[in-house]
Amino acid sequence: MKLKRIINLFFILLFAISTIVCGKDGFSPKNAYNITKELSSGKYRGRLVGDSGNKLARDYIEDYFKSLNLKPGGDNNNYLQAFDIYVPSVTTSCYFKVYDTNGKLVKEYKYGEDFKEMTYGASISGKVSGQLKTGLRTQANIMITENISTTFENPRGYTNDLELMANGIKAMIVPGDGYLRFRSPYKLQKQYDEGIVKIYASSKILPELRNFSKKDYSFEIKSSTNVLLTKGSNVIGILEGKDRNLPPLILSAHFDHVGFDGDGVIYPGSLDNASGTGFLLECARVFSSLKQPERTIMFVAFDGEEVGLLGSKYFVENPPINLQGAECINFDMVGSPSGLPVSIIYSAKKSEFADEILNIAHSQNIPAKSNINDSSDHDSFCTNGINAVTLIQYDMSKIHTPEDTMDNVAESGFKEVYGLLYAYLSTREVYSSFINPQAPDPGLRYLLPGAGILIITTMATFYILNKCYSRE
Repeated sequence: MKLKRIINLFFILLFAISTIVCGKDGFSPKNAYNITKELSSGKYRGRLVGDSGNKLARDYIEDYFKSLNLKPGGDNNNYLQAFDIYVPSVTTSCYFKVYDTNGKLVKEYKYGEDFKEMTYGASISGKVSGQLKTGLRTQANIMITENISTTFENPRGYTNDLELMANGIKAMIVPGDGYLRFRSPYKLQKQYDEGIVKIYASSKILPELRNFSKKDYSFEIKSSTNVLLTKGSNVIGILEGKDRNLPPLILSAHFDHVGFDGDGVIYPGSLDNASGTGFLLECARVFSSLKQPERTIMFVAFDGEEVGLLGSKYFVENPPINLQGAECINFDMVGSPSGLPVSIIYSAKKSEFADEILNIAHSQNIPAKSNINDSSDHDSFCTNGINAVTLIQYDMSKIHTPEDTMDNVAESGFKEVYGLLYAYLSTREVYSSFINPQAPDPGLRYLLPGAGILIITTMATFYILNKCYSRE
């Protein structure tokens, strides 16, 4: 019995010491990776604003902040800050068919390969049947256009569409050589009651379309594009500091993505930007496990970034606490396996802060570079006079495509970005002592003393067990 009790004691000691060695408060690239993997899985449906998958991701982040006992920073003393947003989405299938003069189907083009719905401008859902407008046939209601204003979301695109509609055009075909499995829900925030059906079409099918038109064949186009007024929700958790007079630090990332195609193909958005969200949540876990910081740290997961930085814009204009003197480090597309250096992107409106972050990186021998770019959430802060940058690893090869999967993410990338974050925070009044970012696993700062204790304890225990066994 004595031997059994000693064996039990040995395992208890071993567990306690292993807990010390693997302390909970070190940054874990694996944790960030696992959260990224979760948020880019199929059940989140590409996390498009207003979709059920986006709301599921929002709930996941909210529950995570709750589990860390962060103070709610949203509306009505909860974690969610809601705002109105117009979002283009697809709800049903889309098709493009050609019929001969007898009404017989002669061609049905392949969605995602030959054509795809177009969401820019005054694009609406609906079905249009008719003939192709050409130089010989001026009264037709479908036209091919290569007007660049229709290719991007801009005021001229709307004006152009409405002018065409006033002249009898009900559907538009926009040719191009780009990859059709690409999505962007970017949308000017305006409502309109009328519009036209719009599709992209691969340039390779244009000769055939014109040939069909010469034969007086008719075309039928159905688009499922809908522009919906819905609610986006930022998720805000606050780690209150000791000194409320110090301006807050804001760590942020957007969690929304582009959703799915009309045939159900999902765009996982692993690198863009489940990775930034995974990194943000792991930082929240680390910092909340430490003693109270000197200044307040806000953890903000933005919604609506892909639609036009709308979540961050709303946050800055409706902050839950005073942001005067605040600084923001935003994370977008971190964790890349490509080995690319960390890029510090900034707005021309606030360049000095980026220069400071770059100098910090160089002083710590961290590979980094900076460049002007207003395409991420830092720009909403800079526009309002608040220092902000985005840390990003520019691997654009699979962004906004179904190929942005976990193959696009690696733990090593998270560690590199954390190294720069650590170097920055070490220059600010945050904690009197901070966590060494070089730890490949949580709690490496305890590894050497913990390992020594573990070795000594193990040797002593085996000595005792051997003595007890010899006596029995």
